[in-house]
Amino acid sequence: MEVVAVQRSDVEVRHVRLRVEEAGRGGPPLLLLHGFAASTFTWRAVLEPLAQHRRVVAFDRPGFGCSQRPDPTHAIDRFWYRPEGAVTATLGVIDALGLDHPVLVGSSAGGAVAVGAALARPGGIRALVLVDAAVLRGDGPPSGVAAVARLPLASRWLPWLLRAGAARAARRPGALADRAWHDPSGITPEIARGYLAPLRVPGWDRALWGMTREAGGPGLEGRLGELALPTLVVTGDDDRVVPPDSSRRLAAAIPGAELVVIDAAGHLPHEERPAAFLDAVERFLGREAPAGVPEISRP
Repeated sequence: MEVVAVQRSDVEVRHVRLRVEEAGRGGPPLLLLHGFAASTFTWRAVLEPLAQHRRVVAFDRPGFGCSQRPDPTHAIDRFWYRPEGAVTATLGVIDALGLDHPVLVGSSAGGAVAVGAALARPGGIRALVLVDAAVLRGDGPPSGVAAVARLPLASRWLPWLLRAGAARAARRPGALADRAWHDPSGITPEIARGYLAPLRVPGWDRALWGMTREAGGPGLEGRLGELALPTLVVTGDDDRVVPPDSSRRLAAAIPGAELVVIDAAGHLPHEERPAAFLDAVERFLGREAPAGVPEISRP
């Protein structure tokens, strides 16, 4: 495999700075969307292989990773912690980088963002890859969590609880992914450090509180039939966060969607079983055309 350089930069969307990682060239471009409390680090094993024949971009959503953390205590900034804020950020990155009809690859909550962006820009998105996507009702955090986060003193004690949890995770890295990985013993010290790195960015705890506070169903379930674009739904067979049955129902609700179940994988198959994940995505994208541009056929 050819070595592909990954470039890091910042783009600005409505005065909010977003950290971007980019590699490769050609088309169609891929835009990778991470899940809740994650970052571009989640794509570390697949970004460069995917960029062998195409342009691949990943970015940290507002409030996560190395992107700016708008102040969730300010009413005007709360927008960025809501589903519509995540969609706006995604479409803003697409426009800022000139991504022409990208394929959106969304993991967990990033899958809901991908669906929301496709619905917001019909005809502007080439295809969807939804990875253990939290799209259907009940796939996200319990409804009571957001209600608790809205309590008057939650802005003080919830960030404190998050900091305490981060300190415990630093002492026991496997705790980061006990539910997200099929086999948490595969989490090396290097991976643990990558997970914990965004927690060194000032304001991460307050931003995570803000995201929890604004959590709510994006209202996508009743609109899935509107998706008229090729869609691949990927799930790990041992996902304990978004159960495989949810992904099966998601695939059944999207016209023409294809479902791939990856064995011995949890909620993050692109991290735990990258070779199997890449095989599924590359097959979906299609065989390389002579000019090096993959064709996507509707499933």
